[in-house]
Amino acid sequence: MSSAVKVKPATVLVVDDTPPNISVLLGLLGDEGHKVLVAKDGESALEQLKFGRPDLILLDVMMRGLDGFEVCRRVKQMSGFADIPILFLTALDEPEDKLKGSPPALPITSPSPCVIRK
Repeated sequence: MSSAVKVKPATVLVVDDTPPNISVLLGLLGDEGHKVLVAKDGESALEQLKFGRPDLILLDVMMRGLDGFEVCRRVKQMSGFADIPILFLTALDEPEDKLKGSPPALPITSPSPCVIRK
C-alpha cells in the first residue's frame, strides 16, 4: 500500500528573472503535475494576473524594475487576489530584508536556491 499523498494539481505563478531558477521550478512543479505560469519580471506577473488567478505565487525578491516586495504589495491590494499565498524566494538573509515583506502580506521566505531546514 502506498503512503503517498495525492495532491490536487495547482496553478503556480513563478516570478523570477533568473533562467536557471525558472528551469528548476518548472521541472519540480511540472513533474508533480502542477500547471506552471512564468513571469520574468514584476510587471509581467501583474499583467498575467489579469488573465487568471493562480493558487500560489513563487516570487523572487530581487528583480529589475518592480522588486518582489512591491509586486507582493500590489497583489495583496488587488480585489480577489489578497488571499493568494506568496512564497518569497530570496538570496537576502538579513532580518530587515525579510521584514520588508511582512504585514499585511506575511509571506513565507525561503533562501534561493530553495533549502528546506528542520
